[in-house]
Amino acid sequence: MLDYQSIHQHKELLLQFSYECLFNAEQAIKGFNEFKNLSVSLQFMNQAFQCAKLAQYFYSQNYQRGEIQEFEDFFTSSASLTKSS
Repeated sequence: MLDYQSIHQHKELLLQFSYECLFNAEQAIKGFNEFKNLSVSLQFMNQAFQCAKLAQYFYSQNYQRGEIQEFEDFFTSSASLTKSS
């Protein structure tokens, strides 16, 4: 069983990789839309994909322990920000 510090670290990593995933995806879209640079866009998409895989891993780790609220709150707030843009 994980101790409190390990659980907190898993949550922090989950949020970190989630933020990085969104950031890289946003940069990929921006790079393609503004600069028509497919190479740079693909690099950011690859980074976003790697971050998404890591976020998914930490999500499943937290979900198994029933400690997922920060992640759900993060994506709920991100979705509402995206819709209002």
